[in-house]
Amino acid sequence: MLLPTRNVSYINSFSGIPNMKIFNKIKQTLLGLAFLSTLGFSATAGAVPMTDVVDPLFLQHISTGNSYSFIHDIADGIGGFVGGNDLVNSATLSIHLKDYGGKETYTFSIGLPAQIFNGSNIPNGFFLVPGELTNTIALSFSALLDLNADGKIGVTIQALSGDFYFDDSTLTALVTKGGAVSNAVPEPATLVLFGLGLLGLGLMRRRWYRQ
Repeated sequence: MLLPTRNVSYINSFSGIPNMKIFNKIKQTLLGLAFLSTLGFSATAGAVPMTDVVDPLFLQHISTGNSYSFIHDIADGIGGFVGGNDLVNSATLSIHLKDYGGKETYTFSIGLPAQIFNGSNIPNGFFLVPGELTNTIALSFSALLDLNADGKIGVTIQALSGDFYFDDSTLTALVTKGGAVSNAVPEPATLVLFGLGLLGLGLMRRRWYRQ
């Protein structure tokens, strides 16, 4: 995975004191990369799909400025997701909307911190038959962290303009049973890379203090 880079100043030009915010930011980035590396070694070949469907009895009308919220849960039932033991490798969310006419814009907020998805213009219906549209979204890294915590993730649908109807939503997750436990100990290569990164940061900080 390629990460965006930017030019930064590692030394405070006024006092010669190291910019600790930048140091901590780099450290956090290395920690994140180490975690991502452990995910890369998960046994996806043995992963199983888990699905949860939210399907209200009636269409839920959402108009400008209003919202509708619900929770997907893959932890309920026998053989469900077990937080701290199982690992969600990836997941997609398919949200089915309907509309009878007009134009609209809307947004989905998924998990915490929220992954935001913006959409617009659900196809119009004809007479009493509504038009429909399914938005399929791959969950982001932050949303996956939220889902991995306890197998639950909240979703809020908000109408920014116009109005439409929420029909149903399907969460499909690829889960490795016991994967969180096996990934608790990183692979040797991951440990080496992570250790070298922290060593380099330590040497840079010592040089900063000498200046």
